[in-house]
Amino acid sequence: VFTGLELRKERALIKHIFQHYVSEDVVNKLIISPDKLNLGGEVEELSVLFTDIEGFTTICEPLKPDIVTKLLNEYLTIVTDIIIENGGMIDKYEGDAVMAVFGAPIPLENHAYSAVKTGIKLFESQGIIDQLSKKYNVLNLRTRMGINTGEMLIGNMGTMKRLNYTVMGDSVNLASRLESINKFYHSYLIYSQSTENYIKNNVKSRFVDTIIVKGKTETVDIYQPMNIQNNFDEELLLRYHNSIELYRNRKFKEALKEFEIIFDKTDDYITLIYISRCKGYIDKNPGNDWEPVERFYTK
Repeated sequence: VFTGLELRKERALIKHIFQHYVSEDVVNKLIISPDKLNLGGEVEELSVLFTDIEGFTTICEPLKPDIVTKLLNEYLTIVTDIIIENGGMIDKYEGDAVMAVFGAPIPLENHAYSAVKTGIKLFESQGIIDQLSKKYNVLNLRTRMGINTGEMLIGNMGTMKRLNYTVMGDSVNLASRLESINKFYHSYLIYSQSTENYIKNNVKSRFVDTIIVKGKTETVDIYQPMNIQNNFDEELLLRYHNSIELYRNRKFKEALKEFEIIFDKTDDYITLIYISRCKGYIDKNPGNDWEPVERFYTK
């Protein structure tokens, strides 16, 4: 049985730990229901978002360390505020990178949608981030993001005096890999099929590719939202997906013709990737064991 003093200490501890990582509303709910923070872990289906800044090390090379710190703190404040406003919990900061969890410690009705909506909001905040870049006289900071939805272990690792509320597991690692894979596609937000399954009624997406990330054998279909970074209308989106089907069915000449029409209208880099692939397979037949899968050997 808790005494009044013990209850106050517990509530103060919860507030101290979480007030900078979740919204005030979530903190209040945790104070009311501290049992959600029992030591140990539970397997839950959640969504995870990873972000980092494209080429941050190179961008900051001319800057003094104290200026880099100020720039990074202001940037992370923008990112953190958007994550928390959309129901996310900051799991950790690692340099210019942020890891956020959606669906815990307080459940969200559609954590996958909240995560993707956060990614879109972060992309839409580029104007604010550009002002920050101008303030510090650096190249524009660009945020890359990866999102995955799946089962993961979540809970307190440590003791109530040294609390580390975090998530871990393969689903978390995949989100991190997807963030990094943006480099290959010249994209800024990529999410997995498992995330797409939850958001398809809320967000119009386009298929990007089927991939295998480093260290894994399972294929993953990846997507990006249509309302950022492209000029596709409904007709072009349908044409694009039909072209993907031609490509996946080894009809490379037909697919090439369609992709070239799309590229002429959109200047879309992912379409250009498929143009290059089609030309390569037309010149050299990929063989009967070919699969439309891109394998990544680096993180």
